[in-house]
Amino acid sequence: MPKRFLIPVLILYITALNACSKIIDNTGGTSGGGGTTTTDTASNPLQSAVGTNYYMAGIYTFFKFINVMDYGNVTVLMNDTTLSSVALYYPTAYYKTAKRKANIKIIFNNIKVLSQDVDAPVNNFYSVYVYKVGNEWKISVVNDAPNRMTSAKAGIRVLDFRTQAYFDYVNVRFTSPGFDQLDYTARNFLDHTTFSSYTKFDSLQSASAYYCYVFNDTANLVKKTGITFDAGKYYSVVLLTPPSKSAADALFSITLDIEKHN
Repeated sequence: MPKRFLIPVLILYITALNACSKIIDNTGGTSGGGGTTTTDTASNPLQSAVGTNYYMAGIYTFFKFINVMDYGNVTVLMNDTTLSSVALYYPTAYYKTAKRKANIKIIFNNIKVLSQDVDAPVNNFYSVYVYKVGNEWKISVVNDAPNRMTSAKAGIRVLDFRTQAYFDYVNVRFTSPGFDQLDYTARNFLDHTTFSSYTKFDSLQSASAYYCYVFNDTANLVKKTGITFDAGKYYSVVLLTPPSKSAADALFSITLDIEKHN
């Protein structure tokens, strides 16, 4: 199991920005796939994304789709109904289905590249990430069930879809001077499918001046500034690499896609 990361001298300047830090411990995960927590039918912050009437009916499950590969748009069908053309790095809205099992098909260049059945308990929210490894298209279905937090907090999680730089662990830090700091240690490609705790949202003080650093033992790999996290909102921060790069070069070409769920 991965252990907590000891911050190298190279990035010590980051820690001077903040007085407090919360470490997300990678040893606390549960093996066996991402996200089994069911939503609370009485109140769910994500219901605003689909409409209270639909949500409170208690007969629907909600899916949205995110294309995390830069090959171009894909088309999504759910239960043989065409939903949307999904652009690069741009999530759809949540779509509802009243069927217990949803069949998801992905079309690329007018060719069906994937067909997969997904169990769909009612009143749950899911993000379906579309990606490709080698010549094989795949989806990763991630439970969006939110954790409860105070009204001053935002919900944050990190999902690693670095299809190229999968060979190397990275650490991710969110920091805002005078507000909060949140660290994720030793993250790796698709690790949320091994540790279901990685699909959960961690609380972070709402602020409009967060920095995000991605780094490893030897280098700072990414720095993103001016990130805004709103109180009461939930975000997935997705790590991506371009498939056109070699594995070694892709490690230094990581990009961040920040998706707001509600």
